[in-house]
Amino acid sequence: MPSPAMPSAAAEIWRQLGLCERLDLLSWEHCRPGALPVGTRISKGDPIFPRVDLVSLQAAAETEQAPTEAEPGKKADKKRDKEKPKVSTVSYEQFSQLDLRVGKILDVENVPEADRLYKLTVDVGEDEPRTLVAGLAEAFSPRELLDAQVVVVANLEPATIRGVQSNGMVLAAGGKVPVALVTLDRDCAPGEKVR
Repeated sequence: MPSPAMPSAAAEIWRQLGLCERLDLLSWEHCRPGALPVGTRISKGDPIFPRVDLVSLQAAAETEQAPTEAEPGKKADKKRDKEKPKVSTVSYEQFSQLDLRVGKILDVENVPEADRLYKLTVDVGEDEPRTLVAGLAEAFSPRELLDAQVVVVANLEPATIRGVQSNGMVLAAGGKVPVALVTLDRDCAPGEKVR
Protein backbone atom coordinates (compact mmCIF):
# COMPACT_ATOMS: atom_id res chain seq x y z
CA MET A 1 0.00 0.00 0.00
CA PRO A 2 1.64 3.31 -1.04
CA SER A 3 1.66 5.73 1.87
CA PRO A 4 3.76 8.59 3.19
CA ALA A 5 6.88 7.98 5.27
CA MET A 6 4.99 7.53 8.56
CA PRO A 7 2.77 4.51 7.89
CA SER A 8 1.05 4.35 11.29
CA ALA A 9 0.22 8.07 11.23
CA ALA A 10 -0.98 7.76 7.63
CA ALA A 11 -3.21 4.81 8.58
CA GLU A 12 -4.75 6.81 11.46
CA ILE A 13 -5.40 9.78 9.17
CA TRP A 14 -7.04 7.40 6.69
CA ARG A 15 -9.20 5.91 9.48
CA GLN A 16 -10.32 9.33 10.74
CA LEU A 17 -11.19 10.37 7.20
CA GLY A 18 -13.39 7.27 6.89
CA LEU A 19 -11.43 5.92 3.95
CA CYS A 20 -10.24 2.56 5.34
CA GLU A 21 -12.30 0.66 2.75
CA ARG A 22 -11.34 2.90 -0.18
CA LEU A 23 -8.04 1.37 -1.36
CA ASP A 24 -8.61 2.90 -4.79
CA LEU A 25 -7.84 6.32 -3.25
CA LEU A 26 -4.39 5.32 -2.00
CA SER A 27 -2.42 7.02 -4.76
CA TRP A 28 -0.58 10.31 -4.89
CA GLU A 29 -2.95 11.66 -7.57
CA HIS A 30 -5.72 11.61 -4.94
CA CYS A 31 -3.62 13.64 -2.47
CA ARG A 32 -4.92 17.03 -3.55
CA PRO A 33 -7.55 19.48 -2.36
CA GLY A 34 -11.09 18.44 -3.25
CA ALA A 35 -10.27 14.77 -3.86
CA LEU A 36 -12.21 13.48 -0.84
CA PRO A 37 -15.40 11.74 -2.06
CA VAL A 38 -18.65 13.63 -1.44
CA GLY A 39 -20.56 12.25 1.55
CA THR A 40 -17.52 10.81 3.32
CA ARG A 41 -18.10 10.69 7.10
CA ILE A 42 -15.13 12.01 9.01
CA SER A 43 -14.77 10.62 12.52
CA LYS A 44 -13.27 12.55 15.37
CA GLY A 45 -10.24 10.91 16.91
CA ASP A 46 -7.34 11.65 19.17
CA PRO A 47 -4.79 14.10 17.79
CA ILE A 48 -2.41 12.29 15.46
CA PHE A 49 0.45 14.62 16.36
CA PRO A 50 -0.35 15.86 19.90
CA ARG A 51 1.19 19.08 21.09
CA VAL A 52 4.13 18.83 23.43
CA ASP A 53 3.38 20.67 26.65
CA LEU A 54 6.83 21.91 27.64
CA VAL A 55 5.61 23.34 30.95
CA SER A 56 4.23 19.95 32.04
CA LEU A 57 7.37 18.13 30.90
CA GLN A 58 9.58 20.55 32.81
CA ALA A 59 7.42 20.25 35.94
CA ALA A 60 7.58 16.45 35.73
CA ALA A 61 11.36 16.56 35.35
CA GLU A 62 11.68 18.86 38.37
CA THR A 63 9.40 16.58 40.41
CA GLU A 64 11.65 13.61 39.62
CA GLN A 65 14.69 15.57 40.78
CA ALA A 66 13.06 17.06 43.88
CA PRO A 67 14.24 15.60 47.21
CA THR A 68 11.75 13.75 49.33
CA GLU A 69 10.87 15.15 52.75
CA ALA A 70 13.09 12.53 54.37
CA GLU A 71 16.03 13.89 52.38
CA PRO A 72 16.09 17.69 52.86
CA GLY A 73 18.88 19.44 51.01
CA LYS A 74 19.63 16.49 48.75
CA LYS A 75 18.69 18.39 45.56
CA ALA A 76 21.09 21.20 46.41
CA ASP A 77 23.85 18.68 47.18
CA LYS A 78 23.33 16.90 43.84
CA LYS A 79 23.50 20.21 41.98
CA ARG A 80 26.68 21.21 43.79
CA ASP A 81 28.22 17.79 43.07
CA LYS A 82 27.52 18.21 39.34
CA GLU A 83 29.08 21.67 39.31
CA LYS A 84 32.27 20.58 41.06
CA PRO A 85 33.44 17.15 40.00
CA LYS A 86 35.85 15.64 42.50
CA VAL A 87 39.26 15.54 40.87
CA SER A 88 42.45 14.71 42.66
CA THR A 89 45.40 17.05 42.27
CA VAL A 90 48.63 16.14 40.49
CA SER A 91 52.11 17.37 41.15
CA TYR A 92 54.06 19.40 38.61
CA GLU A 93 56.28 16.36 38.15
CA GLN A 94 53.27 14.22 37.24
CA PHE A 95 51.95 16.88 34.86
CA SER A 96 55.34 17.24 33.18
CA GLN A 97 55.19 13.55 32.25
CA LEU A 98 52.50 14.40 29.69
CA ASP A 99 53.89 14.94 26.20
CA LEU A 100 51.60 17.67 24.89
CA ARG A 101 52.40 18.77 21.35
CA VAL A 102 51.03 20.91 18.57
CA GLY A 103 49.40 18.73 15.92
CA LYS A 104 48.11 19.62 12.47
CA ILE A 105 45.15 17.56 11.22
CA LEU A 106 45.98 16.35 7.71
CA ASP A 107 43.03 14.06 7.03
CA VAL A 108 39.62 13.24 8.52
CA GLU A 109 37.66 10.03 7.86
CA ASN A 110 34.52 8.58 9.40
CA VAL A 111 35.01 5.41 11.44
CA PRO A 112 32.63 2.77 9.99
CA GLU A 113 29.55 2.05 12.14
CA ALA A 114 30.52 4.74 14.68
CA ASP A 115 28.45 7.93 14.55
CA ARG A 116 30.65 9.90 16.94
CA LEU A 117 34.15 8.88 15.83
CA TYR A 118 36.60 10.22 13.29
CA LYS A 119 39.87 8.66 12.21
CA LEU A 120 42.35 11.54 12.08
CA THR A 121 45.75 11.69 10.45
CA VAL A 122 47.78 14.18 12.49
CA ASP A 123 51.27 15.61 12.00
CA VAL A 124 52.92 15.93 15.44
CA GLY A 125 56.41 16.70 14.13
CA GLU A 126 57.59 13.12 13.62
CA ASP A 127 58.83 11.35 10.48
CA GLU A 128 55.34 9.93 9.84
CA PRO A 129 51.92 11.34 10.77
CA ARG A 130 49.95 9.57 13.50
CA THR A 131 46.52 8.00 13.38
CA LEU A 132 44.19 9.12 16.17
CA VAL A 133 40.58 8.15 16.83
CA ALA A 134 38.62 11.09 18.21
CA GLY A 135 34.99 11.40 19.36
CA LEU A 136 34.46 14.69 17.56
CA ALA A 137 31.95 13.78 14.84
CA GLU A 138 28.87 14.98 16.77
CA ALA A 139 30.27 18.49 17.14
CA PHE A 140 32.57 19.09 14.16
CA SER A 141 32.41 18.53 10.42
CA PRO A 142 35.47 17.15 8.63
CA ARG A 143 35.89 20.54 6.95
CA GLU A 144 36.17 22.28 10.35
CA LEU A 145 38.89 19.87 11.47
CA LEU A 146 40.99 19.68 8.31
CA ASP A 147 44.23 21.71 8.69
CA ALA A 148 43.33 22.70 12.28
CA GLN A 149 46.18 23.10 14.72
CA VAL A 150 45.28 21.23 17.89
CA VAL A 151 46.88 20.09 21.13
CA VAL A 152 47.66 16.37 21.17
CA VAL A 153 48.58 14.12 24.09
CA ALA A 154 51.38 12.35 22.25
CA ASN A 155 52.44 9.85 24.91
CA LEU A 156 49.01 8.40 25.63
CA GLU A 157 49.07 4.61 25.63
CA PRO A 158 47.88 3.35 22.20
CA ALA A 159 44.36 1.93 22.12
CA THR A 160 42.39 0.07 19.47
CA ILE A 161 38.99 1.70 19.01
CA ARG A 162 36.52 0.12 16.56
CA GLY A 163 39.37 -1.72 14.90
CA VAL A 164 41.55 1.39 14.44
CA GLN A 165 44.71 1.88 16.51
CA SER A 166 44.74 5.33 18.08
CA ASN A 167 48.14 6.79 18.97
CA GLY A 168 47.31 9.87 20.99
CA MET A 169 44.42 12.14 21.92
CA VAL A 170 43.21 15.49 20.64
CA LEU A 171 42.24 17.77 23.53
CA ALA A 172 38.79 19.35 23.50
CA ALA A 173 36.56 21.18 25.95
CA GLY A 174 33.21 19.72 26.96
CA GLY A 175 31.77 16.67 28.67
CA LYS A 176 30.47 13.71 26.70
CA VAL A 177 30.01 15.90 23.64
CA PRO A 178 32.92 18.24 22.83
CA VAL A 179 32.06 21.91 22.46
CA ALA A 180 35.45 23.33 21.41
CA LEU A 181 38.88 22.15 20.40
CA VAL A 182 41.96 23.16 22.35
CA THR A 183 43.71 25.18 19.65
CA LEU A 184 46.43 27.82 19.32
CA ASP A 185 46.10 31.58 18.93
CA ARG A 186 49.19 31.68 16.65
CA ASP A 187 50.60 29.33 14.05
CA CYS A 188 53.17 26.90 15.40
CA ALA A 189 55.13 24.10 13.79
CA PRO A 190 53.70 20.60 14.28
CA GLY A 191 55.47 18.91 17.17
CA GLU A 192 56.04 22.11 19.15
CA LYS A 193 55.93 21.34 22.88
CA VAL A 194 52.86 22.57 24.81
CA ARG A 195 53.33 23.32 28.49
